[in-house]
Amino acid sequence: MIRLALTLALAGATLVACGTRPPPPADARPTTPKSAAAAWADAYNARRPAQLRTLVHPERRDGFDAERATLDARLGTWRVVRYVLGEPVTVDDRFAGYTLAFELTDGRRLDERAGVLIEADGRWWVWQH
Repeated sequence: MIRLALTLALAGATLVACGTRPPPPADARPTTPKSAAAAWADAYNARRPAQLRTLVHPERRDGFDAERATLDARLGTWRVVRYVLGEPVTVDDRFAGYTLAFELTDGRRLDERAGVLIEADGRWWVWQH
């Protein structure tokens, strides 16, 4: 009986120690393009669409909401494995930003998605995902 209790305690401790990394807080305010890309990747991989929405620039949230069904389907299958910041861009002659490439996998194949990050109001936002 003691052996069983010790085995269960060890198994529980192992599961806790090997758990996944917690996602960034929902109110995270990325201050660099890299932190914005990392926050997006972490929220995507954690399957947290509400958190993804907080990373999208307010002017683009209607488009994000319109694509929500497609996003939910992708969240169930795909994972971000890598992201690469690209060239500097200017969006709408108002926002400085960078192009961004996300590499995703469903375990069998790779897919690349293009995006744009912008700086506004002292933080970095996803403009296009």
